Amino acid sequence: METSINTIEIGSIEPKMAELTDCERKFLLLLANDLTNGEIAEELCLTLKSVENYKTKIGDKLNMKGRDKLARFARKHPIELHHWHKQQVNPPPPRKSNTNNDNQAANPDSANDT
Repeated sequence: METSINTIEIGSIEPKMAELTDCERKFLLLLANDLTNGEIAEELCLTLKSVENYKTKIGDKLNMKGRDKLARFARKHPIELHHWHKQQVNPPPPRKSNTNNDNQAANPDSANDT
């Protein structure tokens, strides 16, 4: 039985997003923006056949069939798609410590101003 977009609970979205590759998430974002298969192929440097294969593979992972349902899903969850896509493409930088020693090393003249 096919899952309706309306019956997917918010808590079940994250595991579904985790199953998608970064390219599949980007594909969904493009699909949500109503790009044609040709435009998606150009944007992702794919053939039209590969675009069709992506659509089928994503549909299988999300238990949805058809371009319209995938596009509606992507429009309904753009924040999650962007979050996952951004997390994979641009992981957060390591945190710097905020100690006085670090500040003095970065700006030695400020230590003499006090």
